Amino acid sequence: MPRKIDPSFHTKQIIWDIAATVGTNNWTATYREINRTLEELRNKGELLEDIPDARKVHDIVESDIQLLPPEIVISKLPPHVWRLRHDYENIKQLAKGIEAKKKSPENEPIP
Repeated sequence: MPRKIDPSFHTKQIIWDIAATVGTNNWTATYREINRTLEELRNKGELLEDIPDARKVHDIVESDIQLLPPEIVISKLPPHVWRLRHDYENIKQLAKGIEAKKKSPENEPIP
């Protein structure tokens, strides 16, 4: 049987957002909300891919987010989603460092 294509990064972002919002202590409720949201997007024509099954959603939430480089997590995902990472505290510190670097006087234009 052919293997299903992995969900797009956009779909994974939606899944991570819902999992971080709903929580991961009740996978049935989390999957139900993910399924409802993705089905709604499919009906509107905003999602053109298959909705992943519960096992794939679990893998996306538990494993796929761990594989992303910290820089991608910080730049592409909202801070409430960072909590899904095992290195959440490191991600927070890295984000603070990047933000401080952006605000440093050496990065401001000279008048």
